[in-house]
Amino acid sequence: MGIEFTKGPWAVETMPSRRLTVTAGQFFVAGNDCDYGLLPENARLIAAAPGLYGALDRLVARLDSEPEDASFLIDSGCIECTVGTVPNDLNTGLCPLHAAKAVLREAA
Repeated sequence: MGIEFTKGPWAVETMPSRRLTVTAGQFFVAGNDCDYGLLPENARLIAAAPGLYGALDRLVARLDSEPEDASFLIDSGCIECTVGTVPNDLNTGLCPLHAAKAVLREAA
């Protein structure tokens, strides 16, 4: 999609003060200066973001180029898949493919 992020890999580091930070080489990505600190689980998730985004982007690109591979993802209640064909009371939200596309749009 052409989105530019701070180049990975991102890593979780524990500072001497026991403060956690997420860095990309010499660049600071995330951290926390408040009393609560950055939870290790959240730090690992943040550090995984570039890889997760890349994997999701490649998956959506493949499914867009080969729609027959996406047939297992289509949900009869998906707002996008069934636009105009299903009464609104049957819509269950977005199917996994359209949910992934929404996440990629939000990150752009």
